[in-house]
Amino acid sequence: MTKQKTNAVNEVTYKSLRDLGYAVAKKSDAVKLDGKFAVEHIAGFPDAILPEARLELNEGFRLRASELPKYQPVEYGVVDGNYIPVNQLSGDLPKERYTVSVASAFSYTQQQFGAMKNENPQLYLIVQDLRNRVNKYSSGCLADLSAAARKYLKELNPETKTRAATLAFVDYVEKTLSDMQTRCKTAVSRGNDDTADLAKLNDAIIAFKVKYMK
Repeated sequence: MTKQKTNAVNEVTYKSLRDLGYAVAKKSDAVKLDGKFAVEHIAGFPDAILPEARLELNEGFRLRASELPKYQPVEYGVVDGNYIPVNQLSGDLPKERYTVSVASAFSYTQQQFGAMKNENPQLYLIVQDLRNRVNKYSSGCLADLSAAARKYLKELNPETKTRAATLAFVDYVEKTLSDMQTRCKTAVSRGNDDTADLAKLNDAIIAFKVKYMK
């Protein structure tokens, strides 16, 4: 099979659809093994995932993201209080410069990142944008891994229906609300999602239960 590397993402070109089919099948087999490993090494996966396991997976997702062109480090020069990519500047570079990378964007504690919003709003927006894009990428990776794990479990015992299909609807609602609380707690602990408000979510859940489950 002939492959031609075109950039850091390892894009390839194939001589034929036969070669493409072989490559896709090979990757599919690898994905199945990833799903198997996840099921065997992450308690409760894919129906649930402990915060510690999620954090460790996210470290791996971010490491991969840092290798991709659209998440590469960008150096900014500060000119009259404005953050401008140095590749857009001409002449001598300003003395005050910041490099924003995947590693640096996620190095801030929740308190540090929150304080930056008021202390340095321009830098905050730059860092927030990168964090949001990487979080979206990581969520997609986790979704792919969860799908691979479910596929592995289904092939392991094809006669077993998924847990969600056997739940009564009210049980499904309870599980969904519980999952929302778990995800919110994780988001709050990571400090990378300003929309995560556990107190507000708990109030909303109580109001929902009063209305729906009376």
